[in-house]
Amino acid sequence: VPPDNHPVIAPIYQTVKFEFDSVEETVRSLRGERPGFYYLRTSNTQGFVDKLFDNLSCPGAVCPPTTGTAVVVAGTGTVGTRNFALAQGGRISGTITNAATGAPLQSGFSVQVYTEAGVLAGQVSPDGSGNYLTLALPAGRYYIRSTNSAGFIDELYDNLPCVGLCSVTAGTSVDVTVGVTTTSRNFALSQGGHIAGTVR
Repeated sequence: VPPDNHPVIAPIYQTVKFEFDSVEETVRSLRGERPGFYYLRTSNTQGFVDKLFDNLSCPGAVCPPTTGTAVVVAGTGTVGTRNFALAQGGRISGTITNAATGAPLQSGFSVQVYTEAGVLAGQVSPDGSGNYLTLALPAGRYYIRSTNSAGFIDELYDNLPCVGLCSVTAGTSVDVTVGVTTTSRNFALSQGGHIAGTVR
């Protein structure tokens, strides 16, 4: 409840972006923000596992920010010591190519990463050469699948068709180790066909 003692019906979710000069810089504060509830989440490309405040793992930044602990900003005061201690993670890399031609696939394609329990842990798009590299993940066992909007048949790793809804844990698992990039987890996708008609 804010200092005016008026109950809050729903939390205010706002995005506040901070730029870090170095990994060692761990203390930031909210200044000049209007009173309300804020949710803090890190985002980095340096191989550390992102978190929500307070100390909730959020690899790939796919978790809802409001599952973290709210930070209350009241009046013109400064809210300090809302710190993050990030641990190094591991990554998965590979390529997405056209199975018929070997050409890289990029626009409209992505790779999704799921935990051992089948929960989405991240998503990444390939670069212009069809190469992908996930954000940092905690050590553990994961499953990956392709997804696209370009008319290709998606797959679970390793080379298992995944049309529509499929169980991601039916694929081959990928083990992630801290400080290591697990390489060559590749997808070679084939073009699919379509069925068209009318409904009367």
